[in-house]
Amino acid sequence: MLYRHKLPLSILIFVLDVFFISYLAYHSVAFKIFNQFSSTILSTSQYKILLTLCWIIPAFLLSLYDLSNGVNTQKFNTNTLKVWFIFTLIFILVHVRLVEIDNYKPFSHVLVLQFFYQLLYLGSTRLALTLLRHHYKNIVTTAKKIAILGFNETGIQLANTLEDNESPYDFIGILDEETQENPSNIQEFETYIAFYINQSHQLGINELYVITQPAFLKNCEHYYTLADEHFIRLKFVPDFSVYATEKFVMDEFNNFQILKSRSEPLLLYRKKMQKRVFDIVFSLVVMVCILSWLYPLIALLIKLESRGPVIFKQGRSGLQNSKFYCYKFRTMRKDNQNEAQQASVNDSRVTRIGAFLRKTSLDELPQFFNVLQGNMSVIGPRPHMIEHTEKFKKSIKNYMVRHYAKPGITGLAQISGYRGEIIKQKDINNRVKYDVEYIQNWSLGLDLKICALTFYQLIFIHKKAY
Repeated sequence: MLYRHKLPLSILIFVLDVFFISYLAYHSVAFKIFNQFSSTILSTSQYKILLTLCWIIPAFLLSLYDLSNGVNTQKFNTNTLKVWFIFTLIFILVHVRLVEIDNYKPFSHVLVLQFFYQLLYLGSTRLALTLLRHHYKNIVTTAKKIAILGFNETGIQLANTLEDNESPYDFIGILDEETQENPSNIQEFETYIAFYINQSHQLGINELYVITQPAFLKNCEHYYTLADEHFIRLKFVPDFSVYATEKFVMDEFNNFQILKSRSEPLLLYRKKMQKRVFDIVFSLVVMVCILSWLYPLIALLIKLESRGPVIFKQGRSGLQNSKFYCYKFRTMRKDNQNEAQQASVNDSRVTRIGAFLRKTSLDELPQFFNVLQGNMSVIGPRPHMIEHTEKFKKSIKNYMVRHYAKPGITGLAQISGYRGEIIKQKDINNRVKYDVEYIQNWSLGLDLKICALTFYQLIFIHKKAY
């Protein structure tokens, strides 16, 4: 992992990428050739700025240079390829719209040559970074020697992280792995600490991580003093597993350690903005490219078959369980008396055009208006009817957690097979499980993956789409 000097490293990589990918693109041999066969309405400075933004915007959306918490080089390399792919698409679109090309054959050759240069640069820098991280401990002889004291689940998880091949630390191991000593009171803990601090000094250990119960930390100043005498940096890792049966997340605010039930990336303003930008751009593309011509056609077919409005509005549970009106193409007859009842197989209330819209999920398209209004997202937990929320929140564990995020047109639960009618208890249980998993692990990459799998399932119609 990229642990050390995270801010200077991220700045260095950012500057190099922008310089080589965008600015040098304009001065390269490829574009000198390209300029012979094209003309542009942009000035030189405007063209450079445009090329720079073509790289910076997707890099920002995918958090490519966010190394604040460390990032695995494999993930960093994968994100680099994603950004380059998006950059390439934007780059081509910009040139098609803003550049007058006299001859497309030389233009295609120039593009291939240019993208080869970019991939050569990206490949060489990412390979160098990966090799540096893998062989850091062999190159740098001053790598810190680190050990863990506390053979339990928390200690083993920390050990697995420190044993990572890319870790810059020389990890010695868990000192009490053989004896598996577990102090039962403060007096035993004091003896235990003193013994292993002395042993750590003999082994030349620089940092010692002690996994312990919070109750044993009443005299931690004494332990720090004892460790300082042996030039060992002592670090305590409170082990809350003895108190909590479920997983939790530790956070820090100034000097306060905070225990949370789960991580929520979308609480960060930057990530919330990323998701909102994605929602707006995606929705506008769908409206301009699809709804602009498909909406009138579907509206006409709905009107020809049955009386009533084209759009069906229904109250649903949204963010923080606030009520909003979810839009859908009307698929049932207007005289339907039980709107709260879920649609089932061969439902007599569903019209013929409605059955087609449901099978193809085209009835959900008006929800892109909800996305633009801000009460829905493209990806998120599917919004349930108010009546169903009141019913399930009393019997399903973590059910209300799904309302910590904006509801979505599609979601992780839907691509995992849990969409449509809730027939068995496991249907709603698994839906909630995947919704909570999505909230805890949100990323722009996950949203793109869900979008791709949703399109795949639209082609191969899901068996519960009725």
